[in-house]
Amino acid sequence: MKNNETYYIKVRNGLTACKNLCFLVVALILISSTAANAAEVRKDYVDPNYSPHTVDEYSRAGTTIFTKFRQTQHGFTGEANVTISCSNPYDGQWSVTDINGNCWDEYEFCYIVPTDDVDRITSTTLAGKEITSIQRQSSTDGATSEICYMVEENVADRSDVDISPYSKCSGSELDAPSHKQYCAFDNASPDGITGDTDDDMFRINPGASTYMEYKKMGSISNSRRLKWVESSASKAMMLPSGPPGDYGDYERFMDTRPGGLTVEDGCYPVSVGLCGAAEPPRQKPPVSGLCGSADGGRFESKSEIPSSGRCYIGTPTNITESGNTFSWACRGIPSSEPRDNCSARKVQKQLDQDETPPEQEEPPSEFCFFHVSGLLYNNYFDPSWYTKIGSDDNLSTLVGPGEYRTSAPFAQAHRYTFDGIAIGRDTHVTIYNGPNFSGGVILDQQGPAIINNRIWNGMGPDGNNWKTNRWPGDFHNQFPPSSRMFSSSNMHPWGAGTSVKVRCD
Repeated sequence: MKNNETYYIKVRNGLTACKNLCFLVVALILISSTAANAAEVRKDYVDPNYSPHTVDEYSRAGTTIFTKFRQTQHGFTGEANVTISCSNPYDGQWSVTDINGNCWDEYEFCYIVPTDDVDRITSTTLAGKEITSIQRQSSTDGATSEICYMVEENVADRSDVDISPYSKCSGSELDAPSHKQYCAFDNASPDGITGDTDDDMFRINPGASTYMEYKKMGSISNSRRLKWVESSASKAMMLPSGPPGDYGDYERFMDTRPGGLTVEDGCYPVSVGLCGAAEPPRQKPPVSGLCGSADGGRFESKSEIPSSGRCYIGTPTNITESGNTFSWACRGIPSSEPRDNCSARKVQKQLDQDETPPEQEEPPSEFCFFHVSGLLYNNYFDPSWYTKIGSDDNLSTLVGPGEYRTSAPFAQAHRYTFDGIAIGRDTHVTIYNGPNFSGGVILDQQGPAIINNRIWNGMGPDGNNWKTNRWPGDFHNQFPPSSRMFSSSNMHPWGAGTSVKVRCD
């Protein structure tokens, strides 16, 4: 860098990953000198993948770096900017002189909690916060609720600024002789300052315009280690390099500044970032564990218990088996919060999909039948959502009157989760909790009846229109809207390890 020059540097940074979020950082750097008769040189640094922004050169006192931060991803907003200055020595001689804006703006945050804990959480952890909504979730049969509240903005402050100065005076950058441990950074030829003097002195040549970094002065936090030296003298000046230990002669020379010599503070190359660690928080208050849809279910083995069904909330423990019971727990978040103990029943192997139900006493008829499905009932077939009454699709089974001591009629429906039953007009169905008509009654229902699993209330491409749609043929007369309903509980546990009686009245 030559004497009497002004540097104007504009830096544009693009999208940059900061932890799990992406930020857009635009930095404008203004580096200036107050020397008279200054010429101007403009530089453009354009590297959209480079962040935090780095000014990889030494700077004179008065230099400022302006960095602007804008958050653009994941639905969050926020803008902030900071100016750091090479003036008042701080953190390697760079210091924050101005900062304003938000690393993120106020936003709404929603999370799931046990419904029984809503009142406690809103009155303790979320006390004083703006609650925007509390909604029970139909997918968990109301066991969980979604709480939404406003998270305050994060006003940018000094802790959000990362200033990382560094030295380039090492290795091949050291000037000769290397034992003097110094670097003179300039564009002059010959160098403005040299230690190649055959003695313990440095020589400042006429016209020097140089950053003098003397490593023997200590770490870069020592403001005496780096100086800007400018000479307007017509003759060379000799600068003492010692004495070793306290370097008092060197310091006094720099402080007294003989005629024709200008000595100023300098600043190191620096990386500067703003809001780099300011990822908007997912502020989840502590919550108790809560058993999932598999709790109370029936399974042939531990491997059949779906991981997604073990806990509505919390971290599941390993599943243990004792007799005919599978057990696990849902630890709270954090683990110091209460846990919920869960269990499921072990049942005997059910019929495979390609097996047929046992022989019936009578075949199904127009008004006496029991149809079960792993789909919901509607007036059209959709392989992802809906079956029709009497359909022989591979997710449904149609049986007539009889006593079914195992859950054979449910084999195909249970394989895809038990979600719908249709009972003919002259049919009475009783479902028992265990095989051989044991364990109490789950359902005792006289037809006509269409029952869909309540956990799908309002879901699917047709919503709840199945309850009022016109059904094809005579089915509309046999199953008027008044006979179509949701179950009183989650139907998934109905399909395995149970037994059923179907009779015609």
